[in-house]
Order: sequence, then structure tokens, then C-alpha cells
Amino acid sequence: MASEKEQEDNNSSTDDDHLISSSPTIVTKYAHRSSRLIYSIEKNLYVIIAIVAVLVVISVIDAFEVIGITNFIGEGLDDMIIAILSLASLAALVSMLRLSLESKKMLEEWANMFEYNSIKNSIRMSLTTATKEELVYAVGETVEEIGDPLLKYIETGGDFSEFFNVTIGETIFDVLIDSETVRADKGGANLKKILTDSGAIIIKVVDGTISKKELLSFSSDISKYAMQRNRKIKEAIGLAMMVGREISPDAYSTARSGNMKVKDILLIEKS
Repeated sequence: MASEKEQEDNNSSTDDDHLISSSPTIVTKYAHRSSRLIYSIEKNLYVIIAIVAVLVVISVIDAFEVIGITNFIGEGLDDMIIAILSLASLAALVSMLRLSLESKKMLEEWANMFEYNSIKNSIRMSLTTATKEELVYAVGETVEEIGDPLLKYIETGGDFSEFFNVTIGETIFDVLIDSETVRADKGGANLKKILTDSGAIIIKVVDGTISKKELLSFSSDISKYAMQRNRKIKEAIGLAMMVGREISPDAYSTARSGNMKVKDILLIEKS
């Protein structure tokens, strides 16, 4: 079974592991974590196989004793050995289940990391002036799930100002693309359905530096939006993004910590 050191390593995920990081070393870190988890699962499998093998041998001997062929193990001792080995096998299985769940979580984080960085880098490369119109086009060209329907909607209607400066409650969103802002009279039925299933796209444009205060405020506004739509945050939001000239270290560290109402907010610097 996994040693205490390995269990400690597996449980010692830092704040950077909970939110997707743009660090170039993050892939190496995930690779090392993956290797440790696979090694721990492998060791547990060896333990379980060994226990099952011993149980098979004892069961065969016990069967021979029942029919009177042999009396290798004392009466009652074989049952005790089987009980002990069964408990050990159960403990190894529980440990392996825990490691498997950790592996699943890590792989999901890894997948999210690549998706996050792919979207972020694609949007950054497509931006020149970072106007609201350009951001909407960038989303359409980058986010696969919504790209084609969004671009078709824009081409059909021409003007898409319904996505800009949208007021929800007391909050004004720079860009809000959801099933409510899409207009059915502009051929947006398909786009409405996709946004209902995948969640809204919300963008905040900052003239200067994205600060920790602005990040937390944006996170709070998104949370209020989800409440207005009577949906959970994960269901209500498909993509949340802040675009500014620079990103402060405090904003980066706050995003990495995940101590916000809304996680995985894309922070993008203008070109």
C-alpha cells in the first residue's frame, strides 16, 4: 500500500493545482504528480494480487481438509488467516480507490489547464485593439462549442450591440452573451439553445491594470448574475474573462488561490 510519504505527496496539492496556471512549469508538475499516483496504484495492485493469491492457496488447502485429503493447517487457523487477509485486501482496495479518485481529479485539472491556456492564447493572438466587438469575434473564432453559431448570428444580424453594456440587476456587464440577450428575430434559436446548455459568456474590459479588487468585484458580479438567472454558477457561466493592459501580481495570486465565488476567470493582457 502507499507509504505515508507518498500519501502526503498526493495530498499536498498547492493552490496552483486548484486553478489553472499559465506557468510554463505546470505541465512538468502535473506529469510528476501523475507518475507518483500511477506508481502508488501499481504498488497497491501488487499487494492485492499477492493477497488474493494467498487466499486462493489457503482456500484450496481448506477445501482439501474438508474432504479429508490433508490436514496442513490447524482447525480454525485457516479461517482466521482468511479473515485477516480479506481485511488487508479491503484496506488495499480502499487505498487504491482513493488514489484512483485523485488521479481522476488531476486529469480533469490537466484537461482544464490545456483548454484554459488554449483559449487564452488564441484570444490574445487574435486581439489588436481589444474593443468589445473584437472580443466577441475572438470568442466566436476561439471557443469551439459556440463559435459557428455565434459567428453566423453576427453575420445574419450585422449589428450585435445587444451584447454590450447589459444591465442585470444593479450590475452593468461590458459584454454578456446568454440566452436572454440573443434575439430570436435575428435567427438566434440555435445559439440560444447552446448558451442555455453551456452557460453564458461574460467579459469585463479594464482600461488599465487588472487589480485584485477588480477581480473580486467581477467574481461577485458573476455570482449575482447566476442568482438572477436562478442557476448554479457552474451551470450559468460558460466563459468568464477579464481583459486589461496589465495584470497585477495580486490579481494573479488571487486567481491561483481560487478563493473567489467564481473560479477559472480568464485574465488576458491586451497586446
